[in-house]
Amino acid sequence: MKLAETLALISAGYTKAEIAAMESGEDLITPPEEPAGENAPAPAPAQPVQPAQDNEELLAAIKALTTTLQKSNIRASAQPAGATVDPVEDTRQKATDMLLNLCNT
Repeated sequence: MKLAETLALISAGYTKAEIAAMESGEDLITPPEEPAGENAPAPAPAQPVQPAQDNEELLAAIKALTTTLQKSNIRASAQPAGATVDPVEDTRQKATDMLLNLCNT
């Protein structure tokens, strides 16, 4: 290893032992030690797989909520001013008004 590389490692925070290990080609990565004895943590229990029925219940609840929100939005929406209940009558009235305007001009 060149002097410049060694100085770069020192400035990066490596210790003399770590640099010596790099020069000799030793493996620096050591596996962490596992605790032994009675103080060792117990392995976590495996999580059970949720049955498909739970997903179906969730989808049904989402669909019901969507329907409820849509109905609420329809009830809360404002109708435009002057909207009539019978669109045919409204069309007749517009046609009559247009004909009257043509005749009067």
